Amino acid sequence: MVPERVTTQNRFEIGQRLNIGRNFKSRVESGQIPGVVLMGKRPNNSAYYKKMGGTR
Repeated sequence: MVPERVTTQNRFEIGQRLNIGRNFKSRVESGQIPGVVLMGKRPNNSAYYKKMGGTR
């Protein structure tokens, strides 16, 4: 079964997905999204984030 968040994200066009990713990364790096840290890039060049503390 495919998680809902994946199928929902795939409903966007590629340009929209890229913009969402850029905006998310920018907000994480500026501290606007507390508790999320950019860990780096994966081999497929996608960003890897980690949620620090808190609950899901």
